[in-house]
Amino acid sequence: MEEAATVSRGKGIALPYASAAARAEEVCRQTAENSNSMLQDVLGRRRTELAAINGAIVREAEVLGIPTPLNAAFLALMTATEQTYARRVETS
Repeated sequence: MEEAATVSRGKGIALPYASAAARAEEVCRQTAENSNSMLQDVLGRRRTELAAINGAIVREAEVLGIPTPLNAAFLALMTATEQTYARRVETS
């Protein structure tokens, strides 16, 4: 979230909260009982929204010259997960 906030500031976009990390933690606490959409997509072997969301952060950061190693790593790991759905071994 801090990487995304840095990219937002670099683009001149003001976020409506003081701390992106604190806001993300608040949302996590409020929705802790839910199964989030990304988990549902992975379990259903569908593409997640990650390429659209985190991919945009990484792409915009590259244009601005801002490093986003965590978002880039997460994007790479989830892309690999999605690309290997067919080879996944099911366990009970």
